[in-house]
Amino acid sequence: MDGVIPKLLRWRGRPMDKSDKGVACTVWVDLGKRSYPVRIGVGLRHRLDEELQRIPGCSKVTVVCDETTAALFADDVEKPLQRAGYSVVRVVVPPGELSKSVAQLENLWRRWAQAQLGRDGVVVALGGGVVGDLAGFAASVYLRGVRWVGMPTTLLAMVDSAIGGKTGIDLPEGKNLVGSFYQPCLVLEDLEVLDHLPPREFRSGMAEVIKYGCIADPSILSLASSGHLSREALTELVARCVQIKAQVVEEDEQEKTGKRMILNFGHTLGHAVEAASGYQKLLHGEAVAVGMWGAALLSHWKSGLSAEELDRIYQALVSQGLPRELPGMNREKVQDALLVDKKKRNHTLRWVLLRSLGSPCIRDDVTPQELERVFEFVFPRGTG
Repeated sequence: MDGVIPKLLRWRGRPMDKSDKGVACTVWVDLGKRSYPVRIGVGLRHRLDEELQRIPGCSKVTVVCDETTAALFADDVEKPLQRAGYSVVRVVVPPGELSKSVAQLENLWRRWAQAQLGRDGVVVALGGGVVGDLAGFAASVYLRGVRWVGMPTTLLAMVDSAIGGKTGIDLPEGKNLVGSFYQPCLVLEDLEVLDHLPPREFRSGMAEVIKYGCIADPSILSLASSGHLSREALTELVARCVQIKAQVVEEDEQEKTGKRMILNFGHTLGHAVEAASGYQKLLHGEAVAVGMWGAALLSHWKSGLSAEELDRIYQALVSQGLPRELPGMNREKVQDALLVDKKKRNHTLRWVLLRSLGSPCIRDDVTPQELERVFEFVFPRGTG
């Protein structure tokens, strides 16, 4: 580990704290007064009380988690807080994407009001991307904004959704159509919790890792394709991905310059696949993997991505057991979902493509014929 992280630090151009017990590294997201640390290490779920002592005026904590995470990790987080004198309230939501809803948003607000959560409170999002998106958005609006802490428990959330302050919920018409940019005050990433992650969920997270290899650091693809990951290698991958995400967020926090859009590589088609399947059949990373393969094909046809680089992406997806195609997928439903994509401008759909690995570009000239060609590859006709 020590031989890898310094190289990454030089790339970021600023120091990374490594002094705290249990913390392998700390990545800072530099956003002026809204800056915050992302601490990566082992056993950090037991140390939230110590971290909150650095946050002034905090006396009450509400832990938001789903039923699965509550059973596994909630006590680990809450008991040290209670021993330290914090008032702790737990709110449990059903697992799965369907919890990113107006109904669950109201549920959180009412539970917090009943618990008399005030501006001295902190919302802790203990869970995967669904919990983080939901709790973060609820915190951004409750009392016109209360502080929140991200404690991601999935690989996908650690490398992506927990960083950058994009919060929100879904509507029946599409994914993440209602939300806000609202940064956490702290993110704690305890790699130990990944030991409990089902293999399918871990593979789903690896899709987002592969995304960073495509858009920013091709060496990630080599690590992702190497088979079993040691704790050291996994720490390296997570740190690399968090640093990439942090840099992009620092340059374009609210998606005003277009820089942040490169993080959507694979997501244009991936989100449409999720919506077309009712957010139930596929995990987010599985849908993104299919979307990345479609975007990689378009990149090869339109933007200069070489056949060798296309094969590197393919091999990375294959090595992690991620899907590249969905036989029998309803193409009409996918097409309808693309029509409400948030990245459209002037009724034109924008795609993140690759000139080469590590060199993304934004294209708005994908023709219906090219899209149909993609569909033939990723949605082959047959039984699904």
